[in-house]
Amino acid sequence: MDDTNASRMCPRFIVYVKAATNGETLGDCPFCQHVCMVMFMKMPENLYIVYPVNLQRKPTKFLELNPLGKVPVLEDTEMQVVVKESFNIVSYIHNIFPLPKMFVGYKGRAKDFCAEIFPMLVTLLKNKDPKLRKEHLDNLLSELSKLNDYLLSYHKTGPYLLGPNLSDLDCTLLPQLRHVLVAGHYYQNFLVPAKMVPLHMYLMHGLACKAFRRTCCPVDEIIKGWAVHKIDLIEPVKTFQLLQKPSLKHLRHKHAKP
Repeated sequence: MDDTNASRMCPRFIVYVKAATNGETLGDCPFCQHVCMVMFMKMPENLYIVYPVNLQRKPTKFLELNPLGKVPVLEDTEMQVVVKESFNIVSYIHNIFPLPKMFVGYKGRAKDFCAEIFPMLVTLLKNKDPKLRKEHLDNLLSELSKLNDYLLSYHKTGPYLLGPNLSDLDCTLLPQLRHVLVAGHYYQNFLVPAKMVPLHMYLMHGLACKAFRRTCCPVDEIIKGWAVHKIDLIEPVKTFQLLQKPSLKHLRHKHAKP
C-alpha cells in the first residue's frame, strides 16, 4: 500500500503492521495481530484502517511517525498522537473504548503461565548448536505444560484464559501459540503433545474465534517469516499438521470423580 492510497482513506485510527509477502495484507508478526484482534473487538471497523508496511522498503510517511521503523504503531489522526509497542497501543485503545472490558492490564495468575512460551520458541528456532536442541525443546515443553496445567486446574468458567469471553491476554497468547504450532512443527518437527488436552481444547476454541480468523495471516507467511533466520530443518516435513488429535479419554480421566 503506497502513501497515496493511505491518504485517500484516512479514518481516525491507522495501525501500521508488518506486511505479508504480497505487501497488501497482515503479515506474521504476533504483536501486530495482538493489536488487530483488540481493535477488532473494541472499535467500529469504520474508525480504523490497517496499513501493512513492507519492512524492507518502509514508506517515508511511516518513518516520519516512527524513525526506528518497528511495528506495530498506532496513529490517532484526530488527537495527533502516535503510540508504539503493542502493550501501549492496547492500553491507549482501551482508554477510549473501554467496552468490552477484555481485562486489559491484567496482571494475575494466568499471565505467569503464558509469558515464557514465545521466548522459548524463539530460543529454539534461533539455536545453531545441535547439542542444545533437546534442552530448548524441553524448555518449550515445560512452558506449554505449565499452561496446560493452569487450564486444567484453574480454568473452569469458559473456553478462554480468563473466562467465557476473549481477553487481551488471549489476544496476546493465541498469535504466539500459532507460531509454536506452525514454525515449531515446520522447522523442528515439534507438535503439542496429544496428552495436553486442555491446551488442545483452548487452541481449538481460540484459533476458531472470529477475532483471530479475521486478523491472522496464512500459514506460509509464518514459515517465510522465520526463514530469514536461516534455520536448519531437522528433516523435511512431509505432512503439515497443526494439532495432534487430543485424547478425550485422558481429559475425562483427569476430571473423573474420586
